[in-house]
Amino acid sequence: MSNHPPPPPVSASESLKQNEMYFFGSPATSQHPSEHTVGGVAPQTSPQTPMRPKASMRAPTSTRPPDQAVKPPSIYEDPNFTPPQFGKASGNADSTPQKADPTPQKADPTPQKADATPGNADHNLRDEIVNLKCSLAAAQARLKWAEAGQEPGTERDGKIIEECHRNLAEQAETIKERDSLLRLANKVIQDNDAEIYRVKEKLVSDKKELRKKHQQTVLNVNREKSKQINALKMRYENEIKDARAASQENKKALARLSKAEAQLVEAKQEILDLCAAKAATEKELHDYKNRVEALAAFERGYWQVQEEHTELQAKYNDLQAENTELMEAKRRAAAEEANLAHQTQALSIGGPQDTRGSDQKAHIDILEAHWKNVLDSQMATIEKKQTEIALFEAKIASLQQPKAMK
Repeated sequence: MSNHPPPPPVSASESLKQNEMYFFGSPATSQHPSEHTVGGVAPQTSPQTPMRPKASMRAPTSTRPPDQAVKPPSIYEDPNFTPPQFGKASGNADSTPQKADPTPQKADPTPQKADATPGNADHNLRDEIVNLKCSLAAAQARLKWAEAGQEPGTERDGKIIEECHRNLAEQAETIKERDSLLRLANKVIQDNDAEIYRVKEKLVSDKKELRKKHQQTVLNVNREKSKQINALKMRYENEIKDARAASQENKKALARLSKAEAQLVEAKQEILDLCAAKAATEKELHDYKNRVEALAAFERGYWQVQEEHTELQAKYNDLQAENTELMEAKRRAAAEEANLAHQTQALSIGGPQDTRGSDQKAHIDILEAHWKNVLDSQMATIEKKQTEIALFEAKIASLQQPKAMK
């Protein structure tokens, strides 16, 4: 038994009807979330709003089609509902019914954080209010079902009913808070619509003013552009005239340049020919220098051989004179020998032989052989020197022959 006094006897059907009329309004009210009334009072609109924005700019109030509007769930469709289990008397068993806790789940009084968009905030608040109403309806249905399902003669559980009424009061308070938030959101939406209208009017006026300024600017730009184009035309025409005159001068200069380049090529070829001739001349000069040096060497050798020849000739003359003297001496010796032989023969007949003539003859023969050897050696040397002189003279003649031909 509960210590709290029971509530006044009101039937469950009457209580459900009263709550439905208080929270849902008249039965003719549409079930679409965006058309529900809060507490039977429709949200007020500001009469000072001069113009509503277009449909494309208006925040959507709901995205659900009419056939999918939120409806109060049945107690049999609520997944959190647990039907009470009442015990039955049987023998000595306790006849006290075992009741399940029919206390409905408390709705979160803390308002959900709405989206920054006013239309989305309005939509979220309306959905929360509808959900709270559905929760109230489900709790009332559970309470009605629990009261109707008790066995006759059992006493009402005042504590459970009191808890249900307290939860209903809290949910009603939450619904009022949501309703105030919804009205505040509607006011914000209206203020935003008015601000949007003023901004649009300002944008239209600014657009007109900017269009006029743009047209004037375009006219000024076109006028200035025409002046600049005419000035550019005149300048370009003068530049074209100057360019044509310069082109004629350039053609003449190019002709002179081509002629000068041809002369330069010929001069380069002549320089190459001269360089080749110079190289050939330098080579011939070098050869001539070598030949001159060789001729000088041959000349020095010639004069040296000539001097030796003169010396040898003098020696030859001396030897020839000596040879003549020796031949004369030999002749005298032969005469003396013949005379001596005659005398010897006379002496052999008449007296002893004289040996002085034979000794003198032997000495003369020795001298003759010695001088003959000297003469032969000198003659060989003279012949050798004459051969060398002939060779030198032939070489000098061969070296002088090309020079004489040139």
